Amino acid sequence: MKKLLSTLLCAFAVLCTSHMMGAVDTAPQATAVDTRSGPLQLHEDIGTLTENGRGYIYLKVDDNYIKEIFPLLDAPDYTMPPYFRRADSPGAHISVFYEEETKNLPQIAEVGKKFTFTPESITTVNAGRKRYIILRVNSPELEALRTKYGLKPLLQGHPFHISIAVQNIRH
Repeated sequence: MKKLLSTLLCAFAVLCTSHMMGAVDTAPQATAVDTRSGPLQLHEDIGTLTENGRGYIYLKVDDNYIKEIFPLLDAPDYTMPPYFRRADSPGAHISVFYEEETKNLPQIAEVGKKFTFTPESITTVNAGRKRYIILRVNSPELEALRTKYGLKPLLQGHPFHISIAVQNIRH
């Protein structure tokens, strides 16, 4: 796990450096990864399916996915996502079902159960007026869960992910 995330962070740094040299047009504005603090002290690749009481269902994962990776990013215009602002905020998580999807579904019996995932890559995505640095993850178990309830395997067709950092962008 530690070796995988160290490799992902190094790949992200190369991507960012390539962008600064003009080689990649879609890379983020972040510039490097600080590896001086040593290897990441990370967690299992497992989380607990959780519901917020309004139908939003997510896989609650170790908060260190954000708290340990974020400081390694040399991304001065980015902040940690607002997932820690209140006691009922989700912290680090992987979205699995949005509220709109669960309105017409029976109760999701798997809430409270553990699901596994595999970190794959660190990349950026734009969503409206925000740009996110995300850790893409693969989880055939979560895909199968969505399919079991008659939904497409991926949430809105996008890979599962953990948001690591966010930046407001101007259009």
